[in-house]
Amino acid sequence: MSKDYNIITTFLQEKKGYLKEGSGRLRVILEAKGIKVSKKACRAALRDSRAKEKEVVQKFKNNEARVLIYDIETSYNIGKFWRCGYNLNINPTDIIKERKVICISYQWEGEDQIYNLSWDSEQDDKFLLEQFIEVMNEADLLVAHNGDRYDLKFIKTRALYHGLPMLLNYPQFDTLKVAKKKFMFNSNKLDYIAEYLGFGNKIKTNMKLWDDIILHKCPIAMKQMLDYCDMDVELLGKVYRKLVSWEVP
Repeated sequence: MSKDYNIITTFLQEKKGYLKEGSGRLRVILEAKGIKVSKKACRAALRDSRAKEKEVVQKFKNNEARVLIYDIETSYNIGKFWRCGYNLNINPTDIIKERKVICISYQWEGEDQIYNLSWDSEQDDKFLLEQFIEVMNEADLLVAHNGDRYDLKFIKTRALYHGLPMLLNYPQFDTLKVAKKKFMFNSNKLDYIAEYLGFGNKIKTNMKLWDDIILHKCPIAMKQMLDYCDMDVELLGKVYRKLVSWEVP
């Protein structure tokens, strides 16, 4: 599979409206954006992307699509700094310990069970990512709040670090993006939207929970974190079901 093909399919996944363009027109559009690709790659990427899109749409029509609702919690970076305050310049070389995935909770649409995975006793997130990537690969659609800008990119970044293979593209329904695009909520945070729609609230917590897990490896705090993440998935699922009719996956 060529580099051009990968670039075009990624672009089409993010900008589905361009699936209606011809290969020549698409090539002109990409070149205007500074992306030079071959005619052959354009034709192949358009053909395959259209076929995949039709397949997914048909699955939704037949109620056969596998929709995965998920949320991640991550650790913070630990680093060196001389003082605290605003507008400080902290360089990557000041990082002592990189941020990682603490846990992932997920639920298959149509099922009641919420599953969760967490990093190991050494705070290594490789095994949980291996397991979750296998789950992701079974889904026709992922659902996350701010998933396009954060959750999915963070998972990909950690997978890249560990050398774990992932699919090129994961179709995703981002409830934050839909909320901003279609509505005018006073806040686009999941907690507010869920409360506004009558679904309740997220579990209240603070940074001490992260401190207890990251710095002290507290098992009680980890259990609380998993409960917190599970509740986010429960609320996310309810919000998704309310918003999905406003934005076709």
